Amino acid sequence: MSTKIERYDIWTEAEDDLLLCCVLDNVSEGKTQLKAFERAGKELGRTADACGYRWNAILRKQFKKEMEQAKKAYLRVKEKQKRKKEKSTPKPKKATAKQRSDYEKQAKQYAEEQQKKMVSRISPVIEVKEYTIRLTKQEMYALGNGSVPQDLKAEINRHFSK
Repeated sequence: MSTKIERYDIWTEAEDDLLLCCVLDNVSEGKTQLKAFERAGKELGRTADACGYRWNAILRKQFKKEMEQAKKAYLRVKEKQKRKKEKSTPKPKKATAKQRSDYEKQAKQYAEEQQKKMVSRISPVIEVKEYTIRLTKQEMYALGNGSVPQDLKAEINRHFSK
């Protein structure tokens, strides 16, 4: 007795066409074949692995030219985008000798200004330290009568009000 077993997972021509369209669309858009298998699997009610196996075992060999065309289409689109981007971003111009010397002068002035700022930041700290030392000496003398001399107070107030 020979009973013929009918398989329910046989691929139909419509399913092959849908898988082909998914793969070619993804490749022409620069996406991977794996994403195409996932998309086709959802639409066909099959797994992505089954779609990948069907593509690699049967369809890829049959539609080699179409795959090459899809890859070339993607490369053309990518090349157009690259050219468009190159046109939109201006290339920097070379600086003239005068521009370079002006820039060097500006850089030198900026460096000098920064150095002056740094010195002005440091010098009050040094002065404050000197007053602190003097203050402690004066405090030692003032401990007896409990007051700090007026001239020392004036100097401290003057430096802290800057």
